[in-house]
Amino acid sequence: MSEVQRYGSEGFKYDEPLTERLSKSQGMIGKMCSEHRPPRMSIPAGMDILYGGDEDLYITDALRDAVDRITELEAEVEHWQATAQRLKHQLIIDSEEDDDE
Repeated sequence: MSEVQRYGSEGFKYDEPLTERLSKSQGMIGKMCSEHRPPRMSIPAGMDILYGGDEDLYITDALRDAVDRITELEAEVEHWQATAQRLKHQLIIDSEEDDDE
């Protein structure tokens, strides 16, 4: 998954990095809370936030993409931990073989 140019729930394209989208989402949620209002929504759904786009879609897509990215990174960490464990084990074996010689 690329961190940019993701397609959201309605096929909307995001050219912003995920971290920027999460920061904007945080700001939107803060503004909704301070204004005591629900997210802005339009029919049909639109993503142009500057022109009254759907905050709910933007926030939901950012959170979903963040969960996907975290899941990918956790899998990478598990892979590299297993690789490091195998290499460590192999180094121990090699070291023991060197000691036997």
